[in-house]
Amino acid sequence: NVWGRIGLRWRDDPGNFTAKFGVSGASGDFVEPADTALGEESFRLKFTRFGVDVELDHPRFFISAEYVGGTDEIVGSGEKDEPAGYYVNLVGKTAAQVGPIVRYDAFDDDFKRWSFGAYYGLPEKPWRLMLNYELRKLRDGARQDDKFYVWTQVRY
Repeated sequence: NVWGRIGLRWRDDPGNFTAKFGVSGASGDFVEPADTALGEESFRLKFTRFGVDVELDHPRFFISAEYVGGTDEIVGSGEKDEPAGYYVNLVGKTAAQVGPIVRYDAFDDDFKRWSFGAYYGLPEKPWRLMLNYELRKLRDGARQDDKFYVWTQVRY
């Protein structure tokens, strides 16, 4: 399997603004083992992947977004799928190191999710806390349970 990514970064030094842009791709295959409990045989899956991503880091906000796509083919069956998805993430920044988080994820027509939250602490600080509520709209044609996360990180 071959995976690769290339990216560009631009920084406005006195303004403390950074922009990043990247493209990625992959090609390969793998064998999915048999699931005897379900009566499914093993098969070989051939795949390709591509993606583009962008990040804008400003003293008052952080935005990141990514689009991914590709093809999956079960070798010998003629079955082909073209999965695709994206996310957009927006984080507010304040002098108090506290801010809001809003994110939207979508993958094909099978998965859509809004995340709303807040954080305390910056990545380089010794302690951080994040609270997130996920509103899961759709997965495999059915409404899913929402989730509430409490996440913390300690650096030493």
